[in-house]
Amino acid sequence: GTSMSAPHITGIAALVRAAHPDWTATEVKAALMNTADADLTTGDSGTGAVYGPERAGAGRVRADLAVRTPVIAYAAGPDVPEGAVGVSYGDVPAGGPLTLTREVEVRNLGDRPVAYRTGYRAATEVAGASYTVEPAEVTVPAGGATRLRITLRVPDPAALGRGPDPTIAARQGGHPRAYRPELSGRMTLTPVGDGGVPELRVPVFAAPHAVSGLTAALAARMPLDTAGRSGLLLRIGPAEPGDSAESGDPAGPGAAVPSLVSAFELGGQSDRWPDCNPLVATVPCASTPGDRIADLRLAGAASDAPAVAARGGDPLRDGTLYLAATTWAPAATPVGRTAVRASLDTDGDGRTDAVVEADRLAGSDVLVARTLDATTGKELDVQPLDAGWGGSDPFLLDSDTVVLPVRLAALPGLRQGGAQLRYGLWTGPAGGKGVPDVQGAFDGIGLTDGRPVLPLDVLHPALDIRGGIDGPAALALPEQPGAVLEVRRDLWAFGTRSAMALLLVHHRNTPGRQAQVMPLPLW
Repeated sequence: GTSMSAPHITGIAALVRAAHPDWTATEVKAALMNTADADLTTGDSGTGAVYGPERAGAGRVRADLAVRTPVIAYAAGPDVPEGAVGVSYGDVPAGGPLTLTREVEVRNLGDRPVAYRTGYRAATEVAGASYTVEPAEVTVPAGGATRLRITLRVPDPAALGRGPDPTIAARQGGHPRAYRPELSGRMTLTPVGDGGVPELRVPVFAAPHAVSGLTAALAARMPLDTAGRSGLLLRIGPAEPGDSAESGDPAGPGAAVPSLVSAFELGGQSDRWPDCNPLVATVPCASTPGDRIADLRLAGAASDAPAVAARGGDPLRDGTLYLAATTWAPAATPVGRTAVRASLDTDGDGRTDAVVEADRLAGSDVLVARTLDATTGKELDVQPLDAGWGGSDPFLLDSDTVVLPVRLAALPGLRQGGAQLRYGLWTGPAGGKGVPDVQGAFDGIGLTDGRPVLPLDVLHPALDIRGGIDGPAALALPEQPGAVLEVRRDLWAFGTRSAMALLLVHHRNTPGRQAQVMPLPLW
């Protein structure tokens, strides 16, 4: 079991260190990883799909080969974490043709030169992306080192494949699971000649995927209708080349790929946490860039009840509430160290009646919004995050924005004559049992003394946004340049905070560009 892996590796590392007492811990680690048996497959005797580095790491350790190698190879460069061996490009959003190069240092700890042919052996593949290794041959002098270059190329992001790693189950619990397309394998160094030197392997990983670069702009204003509503038309188009993202955007503004858009009443905004200063006690603050996955930036809400009623449905029975949260940094997964939650007061008594949390279906990687009764802990509803069971969609991962849906019929206290709720969004530690406690929140928007205060009338929202004139609710709708959004503003809510700005989520933009705040004109 996994509980025994640490003592096994510790013992094997001690064997290598005994054979090479002058090697550092990092050199021992590199030798173990470089010589591990990476040909692990889903079937017996080398049959089936090959496990990539994300699933099997460097492979099955070979103590005999680790002791015999005089040469080690490991990732190098200014941005490489200390002690890293494998080459990881991480999440790679491609908004245009892309070329990224990393370096691998090959160091000879022995007393004679060693020559290698270099190459790359794929484990998992992504159509439209590839690696090359240069130079094709290298000789490492005794006691010396040289560097190799491995280059990731994406000529056309629109041609990138989106299939899963073939070693994982694409469906769990009857639903598509979340995954990233993975381009992974091992850089190889094959010894030239018969010197008894083992082949070396360096794990390589990237998750390339195409991103869009879309934004919305005001196109026209419409006159009052008979119901006393004013209207605006927004047109979707490409972001200007000069637009800059709030976070890293190495890929440019975006490729011509299918996208999705969702529109919300902007409920609130929050300033970015300051960096922690050991000389100044500031709470909250961010000690590392990763802390900002808990740092809320924007909150919004929307209801599709008006669109449901327009097509003859029962809005309280068939409608859905959608809650959107944007953080100041993207998270590898919305259910990792932290998770987004929502507190809902659905009966107007000032107390939280239900909590919605980003979670997984038990025993799976299927990402859901789970709604719990705040008093009893009873499960009231389970819906897919971002409003779709999109197993082939990598944009739930490595994203700074998440959408929590919940069916209106599952919420206690809502009725035709009283369907105004209050909500607040917050971040807290993921996992745990029972109802998440807002008192342990890392950050929040729309909470006063832990109680939700942002208003939304789910039957008659201040803003009703449709895809096209009289179209469906603008929630996870297909998005492309030239598409039109119709914004209907209830004049009874004119001048209220919820009627003054839109939060538009362009789901497949690069993080930092996914959320767009659009102030609305007064008239």
